Amino acid sequence: MTRVIEETETYRIEVDQDIDTVIYTWTKPVSGEELRQGANALLAFAADNDLFKMIIDSNRIEAHTKADRTWLQEEWAPDIIDAGMMYSGVVYPGTLIAEMDIEQLMDGMDDSEHRSYITESLPEAREWIAEK
Repeated sequence: MTRVIEETETYRIEVDQDIDTVIYTWTKPVSGEELRQGANALLAFAADNDLFKMIIDSNRIEAHTKADRTWLQEEWAPDIIDAGMMYSGVVYPGTLIAEMDIEQLMDGMDDSEHRSYITESLPEAREWIAEK
């Protein structure tokens, strides 16, 4: 069963209680301050709750700016891992640009114990994360 925790114009935070997972959905394309605010809302929720798995549905974001990618890699990702997130399923739009963007983003995060699964399919991400 999925329970909505917070919903704004740009994102939705839910908890899927069947698989003990936070599901974070970008509901529109964002960058800059909007991206940081939304990502930090997920970070705050993760820090306050005892969950170690998340799915990020970024189907609405085809590419990140260089500044956003750097911020996610150098600041946000270490903080969310410190908050206890060990596994993430990341859903991206099935375009070449999006694939290249997500590869660049994830390349900057390879040195952690955090494990990620990248896919174009939300059901596939859910299946992977349920096994963790």
